[in-house]
Amino acid sequence: MSQLSFDFPQEMIIFVGNVINTTVRHCWWTHNGMACNIPVQRQHFNAHLRDFHGINSHEVPYQCLWYGCSAQPMQKPSLERHVKEVHIPAVWACPHCLETFTRKNTLQIHLNERCQGMGH
Repeated sequence: MSQLSFDFPQEMIIFVGNVINTTVRHCWWTHNGMACNIPVQRQHFNAHLRDFHGINSHEVPYQCLWYGCSAQPMQKPSLERHVKEVHIPAVWACPHCLETFTRKNTLQIHLNERCQGMGH
């Protein structure tokens, strides 16, 4: 009989990530004074920015046109990360101590190196 291994933190991160990525948010990118307002799953926001708002070149800086945002112009990868972290943030919670993080890799580092609830 084979043994099943279950890495609770990694399995939990995968589960929570799937929930976060399928969360629907409305896009508040503005054009001519009007918000886009299209509902988009978080995992599809980069494609939405490309297809609906013309964010497609890695060569030029883009101004974030999210309603009320005053961030400096930035390159496409930085803008995509900015939108996800600032305007449609995910909350990754440690299943042991409930500390929260805005990035999955920060939660992974926390679980692997310093979570007091895991005996580090």
